[in-house]
Amino acid sequence: MVFLTLICALTASGLRFKFDDTDLAASAPKSKKASHCVKQPDAPTECGVQNRWSHEELRVELSNFKDAWARHPGGTKMGANHQFAEWFLVRALKPSAIVESGVLQGGSTWGLRDAAGPDTPIFSFDPTDQTSKGFHDENPNTQYYMNENWKDVSLANWDALIPQANRSTALVILDDHQIFFDRFKQLKDLGFKHIFIEDNNKYGNGNTSPNFFCTKGERYKEAYTKWGISGVLYNSPWGSVKDLKSARGRAADPLQKREITWEEHNKNANWVRASMKTYFEFPAIWEVCHQRTSESLLTDPKELGLYGLPLNKDDDFTYDHRFPPYVELL
Repeated sequence: MVFLTLICALTASGLRFKFDDTDLAASAPKSKKASHCVKQPDAPTECGVQNRWSHEELRVELSNFKDAWARHPGGTKMGANHQFAEWFLVRALKPSAIVESGVLQGGSTWGLRDAAGPDTPIFSFDPTDQTSKGFHDENPNTQYYMNENWKDVSLANWDALIPQANRSTALVILDDHQIFFDRFKQLKDLGFKHIFIEDNNKYGNGNTSPNFFCTKGERYKEAYTKWGISGVLYNSPWGSVKDLKSARGRAADPLQKREITWEEHNKNANWVRASMKTYFEFPAIWEVCHQRTSESLLTDPKELGLYGLPLNKDDDFTYDHRFPPYVELL
């Protein structure tokens, strides 16, 4: 995971905040691990019981994931926890098509293709192509929309790519650091029903994430007061960008945001909750921060080797975890 100053990597998945200037990590220790951990979201309390899949079901697939992890390509920037969550979800849902917003170096694309098999269409969007550093899928069923061919997923010609009748069985993978509320509305209007969101930071740390809409928002009222913000900040490294020039330009200006009242946010949150059939935050295989350890699939790090995973339980890249959620819309 890349920590950025105001000069950000020119890619959806590469955009990150310099946390000690822009969020709640101002007083956190400066170690990489501490910076990861301050962003972990609180347990969701407002979006239903987290029982879409049991730990037993997840552990069965973790045994199958062992072989996949052993063949995952080098150079990609994706830890085991999130890789497994995406891989499991594709195998569980068997989507008719996959849409990927935010590609970076292709780690996610590789896992999606591995889990889906060769015949599932994958549509991968990112304003900058960095797949030469990691994985570029040569399967003709993967279509890339990058560089000059890029459009924001909200503006793609979906009638040509995925007909309306087929969108309810497609899966959208969001790793583009947008404001969740905005993406939720866009995808709902387009007819998509299944969404996985990589960026699930605690409110005040990065983009305004799904978790914020599934907790009691008022608990975070002090989050931005040190900058004179008394309302709710809907925050994204990009803000609203619809074209390649803006997308690349905004990469150097990560403080795109808008402020609304708490009353407005509560109305938005109620609408989001009422529009979801399922909200499920994936547990970690093993999470390095030990903040929600009781939810992890493995409670003894010695078990990691049984699944072909690195034995360094303090590896804050492999075992970083933001409890990425699967959202099913009504």
